[in-house]
Amino acid sequence: MAVGKVFWRGVLFMALMVVLSTGCSSLKVAPLQKLDVELLEIEPKKIAVFRQTYRVRFRLNNPNAEDLPVAALHATVFIEEYDFANFYVHKPFSVGAKGSHIIDQEVSTELIPSLDDLRSILCSKKETLNYHLVGTAQVDRLWAGDLAFEKSGKVNLKQKLEEQLD
Repeated sequence: MAVGKVFWRGVLFMALMVVLSTGCSSLKVAPLQKLDVELLEIEPKKIAVFRQTYRVRFRLNNPNAEDLPVAALHATVFIEEYDFANFYVHKPFSVGAKGSHIIDQEVSTELIPSLDDLRSILCSKKETLNYHLVGTAQVDRLWAGDLAFEKSGKVNLKQKLEEQLD
């Protein structure tokens, strides 16, 4: 009788393993494509002696065929190779499948450490300035991890800075 129980337990265990392995192999976890990001605007809000406040606006484009729930986001903006601003977005949001999401984030910088960089930017003859935006989006999905993004381009910040300082 004990041999019969062991036999049926073995058969049951093997059947369970076949069902589980079939179920796991049918799970399709496609790798997520990198987010495309576009810096839309940097708007000076308040320029004071010791602290400046800007509104950074950018668009996240989702090239994936499924919605991306984002739990948090971290980004750094470089203007003319100067580390302009670092910011975090802790409020969860979703980027629709093949869609986009606009982020408006207020950032602050301190004038004293950035005075030389700001002076060289204002003294340059360029109408548009080079930017580089790099960061990660923490995707709120099992096995997704973080999605990196990176983009370089041009932004018209110089004119807005001059208007704010006048």
